[in-house]
Amino acid sequence: MIKTREDETRQDVSDLAAEICPVCDDTRVRVVEFGWFVLELDRHEELRDELYADEPALEFRCLSCGANWA
Repeated sequence: MIKTREDETRQDVSDLAAEICPVCDDTRVRVVEFGWFVLELDRHEELRDELYADEPALEFRCLSCGANWA
């Protein structure tokens, strides 16, 4: 989901966010890094598929309210 929110200080600038918090509607959202992120590059597909088949590819966290979602 991509939404825009007008910047409060300048009317001609908009804030573009790939994710917006579903709880508080804030755009200050970051991706939570999983442990598999540090795997060797040549084996990352093999190891990620075996160990993390049931986990979502990305998990997000809101910096304002602390909500997590995938």
